[in-house]
Amino acid sequence: MPGRCKYRRGGAPAAHDEGPAGAVTLEAIAEKLGDLRFRRAVWGADDRDVLNKIRRIDEMYRALYLEQEARYRALLEERDREVEELWARLGRR
Repeated sequence: MPGRCKYRRGGAPAAHDEGPAGAVTLEAIAEKLGDLRFRRAVWGADDRDVLNKIRRIDEMYRALYLEQEARYRALLEERDREVEELWARLGRR
């Protein structure tokens, strides 16, 4: 339905939560935040619904963080290898 939150029941990620190769993107998280709607309860929003949606967004942020951390670690390791190669070349001359 238009205007409804696109979260699936049980907190499982919807197919559009993920970008290429199954990676969660910052854009997908921003879209979730923009489309966020809560179920109504007698006294405002349904607490369980709010907590489930916050938990899902937190999981998306954590997945994105871990993915970026792995990518940056790989870049640093590559840089370290290149520096070692350069030092080895300088030592040979």
